[in-house]
Amino acid sequence: MSYKPSICTVSLGRCSAGHSLEHKLDMARKYGFRAVELFFEDLLDLTKTMPGGDQPNNQLAAAAIIRQLCDDRELSILCLQPFMHYEGLVDRQLHQQKLNDAKLWVHMAHILGTEMILLPSSFLSPSEVSADMDVIVQDMVEIAEIGLEASPVIKFAYEALCWGTRVDTWEMSWDVVQRVNRPNFGICLDTFNIAGRIYADPSVSSGRTDNCDEAVEASLHEMIVSVDPKKLFLVQMADAEKLSQPLDSSHPFYNEEQPPRMSWSRNARLFYGESQHGGYLPVKRILDVIIRDLGYQGWLSFEVFNRALLEKDGRVPETMARRAAQSWRRMERDLSLGRSTMNYKTQALLCSSVNLHMLRGKLNRSCISKHAQSANDRLRFIAQVTMPPPLLPCVNIRDVNLNKRNSHAKESVANRHAGVCKGARVDDDCINFPSCCLDLIYNGSFVIGLKGFDLYR
Repeated sequence: MSYKPSICTVSLGRCSAGHSLEHKLDMARKYGFRAVELFFEDLLDLTKTMPGGDQPNNQLAAAAIIRQLCDDRELSILCLQPFMHYEGLVDRQLHQQKLNDAKLWVHMAHILGTEMILLPSSFLSPSEVSADMDVIVQDMVEIAEIGLEASPVIKFAYEALCWGTRVDTWEMSWDVVQRVNRPNFGICLDTFNIAGRIYADPSVSSGRTDNCDEAVEASLHEMIVSVDPKKLFLVQMADAEKLSQPLDSSHPFYNEEQPPRMSWSRNARLFYGESQHGGYLPVKRILDVIIRDLGYQGWLSFEVFNRALLEKDGRVPETMARRAAQSWRRMERDLSLGRSTMNYKTQALLCSSVNLHMLRGKLNRSCISKHAQSANDRLRFIAQVTMPPPLLPCVNIRDVNLNKRNSHAKESVANRHAGVCKGARVDDDCINFPSCCLDLIYNGSFVIGLKGFDLYR
């Protein structure tokens, strides 16, 4: 199984800011994602247009609508999340109500076509959540049994939030998984929540805990020797911004009703590798262990919360989808993931804009190097373009300008200053893009094609 990119719908914009699920799914598809984690608030948002609002029947109807929206875009639904504040409730009547809710969620999961529901650890006040781990384990047994009795079976992935009331480390959530001992009850490992508890502390000026590096290595060693990869149901990825000042009562993110790590999480998560935005968590090291040492394969899912998601700018979903896709490419490179399932035409959307020209005559790929003329810069300078084989040349296809009459780049090609170092094709076979599209070919030539024009090789 290859490594496949997924993204949570909430990471593409909040519905409360006017970002519709349909548009977010369009952007996920456009930028190469093949699955989404469905955030429950997006489902509830659809019920607002239905008579009766968020009643159970409307939630089921919304699930059917979402399933069709995803099917139309060839998007899988990786999971439905988050089923919040379930375990260890002191109020046992409320516990029974949550079990009834769980049955509804299982029904919604079936309609959505997903096999998994995500359970984050509760962050209700200590007075509302039992400190007795036996109670917490038994609660999880009950919900796992609901999933086991369903047909098809529904899995539950338990995630330790780094600000959780009783469970705030992956070690504690893994202990619960082992004690529950049901085949459909496994663990979710989230890079933010792992590092956010033992490496980072947003409430101090350094942004780090004491002996943070040692703590991470000790935790990862324990992960290697203890976690059964068969019970690793979900891997989520996020980095986070190092704050310029401690998150105390004077900080703009401060919320007296939230622990500092929760406020930090809601405002400052980032995609993998976004050091330009202040990312500083050891995400690569954690993913190295999950992928290399545990041998995990399958979906790798971005779950990013950020203050930008609440901006009402209609460009937010595309901006976040593009950032996520760029992050995925960094992961492919940094973690040697190999070729991803993102198609190469989509990857072309991510890269620097260049102005290509129709090149007459035959071209030997040995003559083609790594520079191209910028279409965006008024000075039209020659810009470096990186092209790691076997990926596409770094071109924003929407800005490509192919001019049959303009062949002055020919001399630059001969001098190894234009084009690409691997075979590529420019064509126009995808109506979703406003111009041409790029795809990879393997015949060692650089091919330029235009609708109505002959191919030049």
